[in-house]
Amino acid sequence: KRIPFSATNVNFDKDNKHIYYRTRLRNEENETEQAANSAVSSVGSQPLSTAASAVENSPAKIPERQLEVVWRGEINNNNEVVNVKRVFALDEHDAGWFTYDYQTRLVNGVSYVKHYRSAQYFDRSMRQIYADLQATFPNASISLTSSDTQKQKWIAEVSGADYGIQYFYYDMQAASIALLASAYPKYNPAQGGKVAPIAYQTADGLTINAYLTTPPGYQKGTKVPVLVFPHGGPEARDDMSFDWQRQFFASRGYAVLQPNFRGSSGYGRAFAKAGYGEWGRKMQTDLSDGLQYLIEQGIADPKRVCIVGSSYGGYAALIGALLTPINARFPLRALPSLKACSIILLNRNTDLAIGKRVLGFGLTKKSCVSIRLCMRYRLTHRRCW
Repeated sequence: KRIPFSATNVNFDKDNKHIYYRTRLRNEENETEQAANSAVSSVGSQPLSTAASAVENSPAKIPERQLEVVWRGEINNNNEVVNVKRVFALDEHDAGWFTYDYQTRLVNGVSYVKHYRSAQYFDRSMRQIYADLQATFPNASISLTSSDTQKQKWIAEVSGADYGIQYFYYDMQAASIALLASAYPKYNPAQGGKVAPIAYQTADGLTINAYLTTPPGYQKGTKVPVLVFPHGGPEARDDMSFDWQRQFFASRGYAVLQPNFRGSSGYGRAFAKAGYGEWGRKMQTDLSDGLQYLIEQGIADPKRVCIVGSSYGGYAALIGALLTPINARFPLRALPSLKACSIILLNRNTDLAIGKRVLGFGLTKKSCVSIRLCMRYRLTHRRCW
């Protein structure tokens, strides 16, 4: 009935004998010492400890980043949690949501994202199934979407630039894999853009991880037009799963830059909170710093750059068109033909409330009306602001 105050995504097994949950490792929480000093951890207001062996060789970076990790404990008859172990943690990325058995609906693993969306299963047989699929489909996000009751026949979703989005039937007994369907049957991977992870430093020394999609047939040293494509959220992130939009832009000759700017999820709570109050400020310069990096690398043609996005990305496109030409080393233009500025967070009640906390300044009803007019009639930014 009682769980740690800081625990999230709490799950129990069928008989309530085990508990799975996530917490964030913080500087002030010395998990190793807690485990060494207490063999039994009662459920209370502090995060549950882990066995010392579970944190052996843990990178020092994890507490600094406040990364999400997964714990498993046993519940005894006195409602105490014993034998707590950390069952999943990554060096530089958060643990994701739990995965579940399709028949029992019990926790059987945890998802995560590095460059591709993946999963770590707690059951040995499930780990082998997933490893077989990863070996068959390298450079792809793989998701087990369903199975038969005997867990011998599976449907797997495979997503990546080399595949598009495809669904496969995997028969373990027959050791066979067959294509069932494709979400983009006309997509030809040979004609798609190449997606690669990159990293660059911002003006204030923060490392930003990003993805660069180059046009088909791109030759190193060639300067191409660049489209900056920030994700929505903003507490979300891009990865290397198949993205039809970036492949569309790449097919038209653009290089597409997708930065996971400060405020993005997946890199620890500290990185996500670094975006608080930085809308239109450091979150925005993270984008222009990425573009400058591509210019310095001889990839971007500084005379042919633009920005487009939806949700928060639409806001960034609008603000980028407004702010960048004032202080910039190069012009940054929005794409009105793609309605880049038309999909921004401007719900009258919600945004007036969150504007001051997240953006760092408040939105007035008058400014919201002006922006709505701008979105509806596509007026120039001078008219809208």
